[in-house]
This record gives sequence, structure tokens and C-alpha cells, in this order.
Amino acid sequence: MTKLEKLLHKLFHQEFDSNFLFKDMLWLLQTLGYEYRIRGSHYIFKKAKSKEIINLQKDGRYVKMYQIRQVRKIIQKENFPE
Repeated sequence: MTKLEKLLHKLFHQEFDSNFLFKDMLWLLQTLGYEYRIRGSHYIFKKAKSKEIINLQKDGRYVKMYQIRQVRKIIQKENFPE
């Protein structure tokens, strides 16, 4: 299993929401084609040809739980449109 597959598995299984490392989320989003800029403590991700914006903040070494759920929803929406 590649690093990308492992992180996607971790993202889509809610039991890992409380311990998703921020550096892993940065790597995952960049690998999926997102670019980011930093504004204070906010990392703002945007993908070309996408209207969605992802705003992340560190919670120590981790991503905040509600932001993980938002990222999950956006990735599902982009890859599996209804």
C-alpha cells in the first residue's frame, strides 16, 4: 500500500479523525493537486478548476477534527459526484 493509499484510508475511516497529523494532511492535499498559501495560522488550499476552498489550522501536531470531516466531504464530492 502506498503512502497516498494509506492516508486516504485513514481519512475515510472516522476512527482516525482524532490523530490525523497536520504534515500528513499537507502532503495528501498537495499530492491530490491542491496548492496552499498561509495567512496567519490558516493554511488555505485551492485546486485549479475547483470552486472548493479548504481552510486548515493546526491543533498541536494534528488537524482539527471538524476540518478532517470537511476535507473528507470535499474529496468525496470531487471524486464521486452525485
